[in-house]
Formats: sequence, C-alpha cells, structure tokens
Amino acid sequence: MQRNFDKFSPPPDMLINEISKLFDDSIRKRSANSPVYEKFVGNKGFSARHILFSLERNKNPVNQQSLANLVHLTPPTVCVALQKMEAMELIKREPNPDDMRETMVYITDKGIEFNNFIKNSIKETQNIMFQGVSDRDMIALTEILIKIKNNMTDGDIKL
Repeated sequence: MQRNFDKFSPPPDMLINEISKLFDDSIRKRSANSPVYEKFVGNKGFSARHILFSLERNKNPVNQQSLANLVHLTPPTVCVALQKMEAMELIKREPNPDDMRETMVYITDKGIEFNNFIKNSIKETQNIMFQGVSDRDMIALTEILIKIKNNMTDGDIKL
C-alpha cells in the first residue's frame, strides 16, 4: 500500500530524522561543557554512546561483528570507534579464548562511568522533550515507533 505523505507537513520520516538530530545536539550541548565530559573526550565530540549502551546492556562481552549489527553501523566504522574508545580506556578488546580469530569487546569501569554520565544527559533532554506529552500519548508514540522500527528491520528494507 502506497501512502500519500503530502497531507503531512513535514512528512513523518523527516520529523523522525529532525528529532533524532535535535536529540543528539541537545545531549552534546549538555555534555560538552562538563568537566566529566572533558575528562573522557577533551573538547572534541564523541559519538560512541550507542556502543557503550549496547555493551552495558548485554552484560557479556560481544564480538565486533555482533556489535556492528547491534548498533546498525558498518564493521569498519565500529572498528575506528573502538580504537578511539580503547585509547580512552572506555572499552577493552581481547581475543576470544574459544576462537582466536574473533575479538571480544568489553566495557570497562571507566566506560560504565562515562555511560552513566551520558545517560544523565539523556534524562535531562527527555524531560524537556516530553513536556506536555501525556502517558497515553507516550504509549501510542512508542507503539508506533516500534512498528516503524520492526518494519525497517524485519521487512523488505535491510539496513
């Protein structure tokens, strides 16, 4: 079924994209002037929070290929991010003892500390973002976004 998104201004996909960028910008702005942020990344940007979230959520080490799939990035992009993160001691990489061809990625205590700092910045952003949005609207929005995500991951479109 083809839909006519002309009646929506702007179209939902563009709103999702714009909200995502505004969300990221807000987190960066909230974090950039913090001494904690400076401690981890200096004065340059840092965009590896999805990797840290995935590693902390999994509780177990993950191989690099699985990590790339979890965060929807290409393996070379993840490899470069991991190199930077390892230099900052946010993660460590070690060969898999069961298969030496495979590299396992672990989050460090410093990585967990930084991840917690970023989570606090996200909570602050969410408080602003969802002002005036009712619980019922949040449930409906979440259900719709889950359907969209499932369509993008389970449907014809493969990322």
